Amino acid sequence: MARELVQLQELRISKCAMIREVIWKGRQEDGHATNKIEFPRLEYMSLRQLEGLTGFSLGIDKIEFPQLKTLHIKNLPKIKSFFPNESTIHSDENCNATLQSIFPQKAAFPSLENLELGGLPNVSDLWCSEISTESFSKLRFLKVEDCHGLVRNVVPAHILKMSPNLEDVEISNCDLVEEVFGYVGHQGDPLENIRTIIVRCCDSLGNMFSPSIARCLVHLQELIIDDCKAMEAVVANENEEQDGGERIYVPLFPQLKRLKLRDLPSLRRFCHAIHDWEMPFLYHVEALNCPEMRTFSPGFVHTPKLQHVKVEEPNWWNVEGNQPESNWIDDLNTVGYHPM
Repeated sequence: MARELVQLQELRISKCAMIREVIWKGRQEDGHATNKIEFPRLEYMSLRQLEGLTGFSLGIDKIEFPQLKTLHIKNLPKIKSFFPNESTIHSDENCNATLQSIFPQKAAFPSLENLELGGLPNVSDLWCSEISTESFSKLRFLKVEDCHGLVRNVVPAHILKMSPNLEDVEISNCDLVEEVFGYVGHQGDPLENIRTIIVRCCDSLGNMFSPSIARCLVHLQELIIDDCKAMEAVVANENEEQDGGERIYVPLFPQLKRLKLRDLPSLRRFCHAIHDWEMPFLYHVEALNCPEMRTFSPGFVHTPKLQHVKVEEPNWWNVEGNQPESNWIDDLNTVGYHPM
C-alpha cells in the first residue's frame, strides 16, 4: 500500500484508538518482505492522540521522507520508538533495557524544518547516536513537551552539529531533563544561529547554560524561562581567571532583546560570573516571582537600550520605585528586585 502513495503530500491521523501501526509491513509481488519505504512527495505529517499506536511501521529496515518539512507527533502514550523493532515493542517496561531513541538510524529526514514532539511518556531518548547525517540539516524549529521519561539532554552535540539552521527551541514539562544543550560550545558552532529559546516546567534544570554555551548564543534575541523549580542561575558558575585581577569585559548575548524569568523559586541571579557584561540591544526584562533573586550578576551589566524592567506585577520598578522612562537605566544590578 505504501508503495502506491507516491503522490501523497499530507498525512494527518488523530483520535484513532485502535491503530497499532501507520504502515503495515506487507510483501512484494515476488513474496519477499518489504524492507524499505519511501514517501517521495510527503511534506506534512501529523499523528495525534493515537492511544494504541506502537510505531510508524514495525520491522522496516529503511524509511525515507525526502520532502517532509513538518512533523508533529503528539500524545502517543505507547510509543517508545517511532520506528521500532520487535524487541522495542515487546520489551518489559520494568527491565533495564538499552535506551531506545524515537528517531533511529533507519529514518531519514533531509528536508525537515519543523519538528514538534509531545505527550510521549515512554520515550527516554530522542536521537540515535548514529542517525543519518542528512537528517535534520534543515531543521529550524524544535518543540518538545510533556516527555516525562526523557532522561538525556534534549539537543545533544551531534544533533546540533547536524542542524546548522536551528533557530527556535521550545522545551516544556520534561521533568527529568538536566540539560537542554548537551554540548561544550565554541566559536563558529551551530548555536550561533539560535534566535529564540523558551523553557517551561523542567524541574531538574539547575542551570540553563554553561558559560561556554552562553558565549556562543550570539544571535539569541528572546529568552523565556518559566516555572523551573531547581534553577539557581541561568548561566552556570565557571572558575575563570581574571587578567591581573581586573574584570574582563565579556560580550554575552549581544543580540538579546527580550528576557523573561517567571516563577523560579530557587533563582538567585542570572549569572554567577564576576565578569562585566554588555547587552546592547536588551530593552525588556521581566523577573516575576523569583523570591531569592537579589541581583542580576556580580559584574557590571551594560544595557544602553533597556526601557522596561518588570520585577513584580503590576508595577514597573527602578531603585526609587518610579516608573521608568526610555533608556532610564544602564546597569541591571541597580534594579530593585524586591521593592518594598
